[in-house]
This record gives sequence, structure tokens and C-alpha cells, in this order.
Amino acid sequence: MGRFGVALCLHRWRPKHRLGKRDAIIRDPSGYLVTGSDLFSEGRPPACWTLERQPFFLETSVPGSFAAGDVRHNSVKRVASAVGEGAMAVTFVHRYLEQLRSQRKLIGAVDRRL
Repeated sequence: MGRFGVALCLHRWRPKHRLGKRDAIIRDPSGYLVTGSDLFSEGRPPACWTLERQPFFLETSVPGSFAAGDVRHNSVKRVASAVGEGAMAVTFVHRYLEQLRSQRKLIGAVDRRL
């Protein structure tokens, strides 16, 4: 049997993206997008978080904006993990959109009563 070896080296790797540079998406000192519970400091959400609920696991500091894979702070930096996180992000997007629909229905019901 032959030998098989693999070496992977990431030297000073930094994310190469433009997300979060001109908006309220919080980034860590290395440039990775901070998501979910990592947004909290001493149990409090950042000042820019506008919703009463806590952010979803992959949600950035901008409600409805999600990050998955290597651009995310504390991600595993593996393809399989990025694919899984991408699939999870789709689920969270659906939840977020459903919340928006529910809020609009509630607002519409209140408007009709007035």
C-alpha cells in the first residue's frame, strides 16, 4: 500500500469580501462577520440591533442579513461546514420572511380596525 498525505497551510489568511464595510454589519478585528450570539457583549445586543428577539445563529447585526462559511467569525473554515451553514441560512431567511409577513398581517388588521 502506498502512502497518502495532505498538508493545508493558511498563512495570515483574511476574508476577501466587501460585506459589512459600508453598513452596520459588525466585523471582528480580522474582518470576519460576527453573527448570532457572538454579537452579544455582557449579555446585551449591539446598539444597532433593532429587534426585540435575539439574532438567529447566522444572522449578522443587520436583521435579515445572514453570513455563512468562511466569512463568518468563528467558522470552522471547511467546505463541508460552509455548505451546511449555507443550508441553515436558507432556513433562517425563511423564518425571517415569515416574521415579516406576520407583522404586516398584524399591522393590516390594526389599520382596518382604526
